[in-house]
Amino acid sequence: YVDGELSGSSISYTIKASDVGKDIRAEISGTNTVGKAISEIVRAAGGANPIIDIKNPDKRGGIRLSSNIVSEKAVITIDLPNNERVSQMKAVVYDNTGNEVFETEARGGTAEWDLTNNDGRNAANGSYLIIVEARGNNAKTYKYSAKLGVKR
Repeated sequence: YVDGELSGSSISYTIKASDVGKDIRAEISGTNTVGKAISEIVRAAGGANPIIDIKNPDKRGGIRLSSNIVSEKAVITIDLPNNERVSQMKAVVYDNTGNEVFETEARGGTAEWDLTNNDGRNAANGSYLIIVEARGNNAKTYKYSAKLGVKR
């Protein structure tokens, strides 16, 4: 169970998250710049990693991984808000020191990483950050991120 408060120049909110079995539940509440109350409860099952635009909490999108810990390959899938289709995506994988390890582009909402680096060598065991930039059919660009562990 984690909770905390964040505030900035445009919005303040509180996040409470709990992990129940394989499900994650996050309660987000607060106020925006004009004092309008924002409240949202998000549930994610399994490997889902929901992303919420806190200014527009009804619009969701996110990144899904085949697994949070992989040993052979990682499948990266993007879901855009309002069930919009992904026309193109670019995924970049960074190691824990910020070095780019791998980059790929794909048409549609799914890309694969075979756990090799840009030089074709096997990526080391450890944690990696995946940053995905996806373009929807409406030509709007979305950015998502997720952590991934490699263990061979």
